[in-house]
Amino acid sequence: MNVFLSKIKPIFINLILIVSVLGLVMMCIEENVNQEPTFSNLTMKFYTSIMKSNPNKFDFQYNKSIPQESYFSDCKLKFLILKNNDDSSNHEQLIEFNNDSIIRITTRKTLYRGKINRDEKINWYKIKSDSVFVLDFENKKRKYSRKIS
Repeated sequence: MNVFLSKIKPIFINLILIVSVLGLVMMCIEENVNQEPTFSNLTMKFYTSIMKSNPNKFDFQYNKSIPQESYFSDCKLKFLILKNNDDSSNHEQLIEFNNDSIIRITTRKTLYRGKINRDEKINWYKIKSDSVFVLDFENKKRKYSRKIS
């Protein structure tokens, strides 16, 4: 019996260590789902472009469930911001125009586990996936960043 216990004891200790390390790794993966820094940098560049071009803000809501901000310069649409929030996701699009053509579309899609309460601070552990897409039609490039928990 003692021989049997002496052989099982190292296996049991190794099993506990492996489970603990895997648990820590899973916690680190869940914490790094947040794409906020990436999207904040892209948003800052977008708003800097708006400030440089000095367009006129046009307040018009085609659909009240999808708020939008429009910026016109010389009677042409230059910048458009679309936001769509529901119980389990957030979508935000930053669209840049030049001569009636789309130059760049930056999109952030955040999906949550279950419903979220809009009044409380967002708990990043509830995020199922957070993706940022950049379609640059001017330079014909696509950029994609996605994190899934």
